[in-house]
Amino acid sequence: MKFLRYIFNFLEFKFSIILLILFSLAGCKPDDMEFIIYSSDFFNSRNKKVIEIPVKITFSSFTQDKDNMFEKGVEAAKSYLSPDSTFSISQGNYSKFLVIKTKFPLGDFDSINEYLKINSRLGYLIIKENEITFMPTKKIKELNSILSDIDLFLDLDMPARKTRFRIISDSEEPFGITAYSIWVSKAPYLKLEKKLKKRDEIEILFKGGDDSIWSQINPKILFDSNNFLKVDEETKIESLF
Repeated sequence: MKFLRYIFNFLEFKFSIILLILFSLAGCKPDDMEFIIYSSDFFNSRNKKVIEIPVKITFSSFTQDKDNMFEKGVEAAKSYLSPDSTFSISQGNYSKFLVIKTKFPLGDFDSINEYLKINSRLGYLIIKENEITFMPTKKIKELNSILSDIDLFLDLDMPARKTRFRIISDSEEPFGITAYSIWVSKAPYLKLEKKLKKRDEIEILFKGGDDSIWSQINPKILFDSNNFLKVDEETKIESLF
């Protein structure tokens, strides 16, 4: 009996070491990052305005986190997020969860560059012609230097495992959006073109797992740049199935 217990404890120890190594190699990727963008945000940002876009970032840890790493990480990250950011930490049976509600700026290159000179942020949305792309900032490297002093394996890695764009139309005129290799309503699409009318909305999901192109490429969405509908039908899709 003692021998079996010894074997069990040994295997449990080995399993813990493997998990620790995998965690350290993967870094601390957010499980989910959700942006809420209105059509008016798109058009206003094209007029040299910086729009602060709401974003919800979710982390989870398959440990009991007895050292309160989430709490320590939150304190370190506060100076890199918008002042009105909120943080929620909860403990499940086997996991601990952290939800951050903050804002990232949306604008063109010059506007974002000026904004980031006086505001520390971990990410932003850049608009170039008819394309919006999520981009992490160099402040992540600076934050990771602080986090490594707290714990050697504690760092932030982008993009998230899942990045969601919730697009809501609040414009009188309809407009078109295009996205590639995404999921909508739990269905995968190689390409999606969608026409949104006022009060229409759509949630576009980019999966950033290791087997996805979005694990290495920053998520992006294409808008109809001139507000002229290039999509004749309500929706054109190419399914992966």
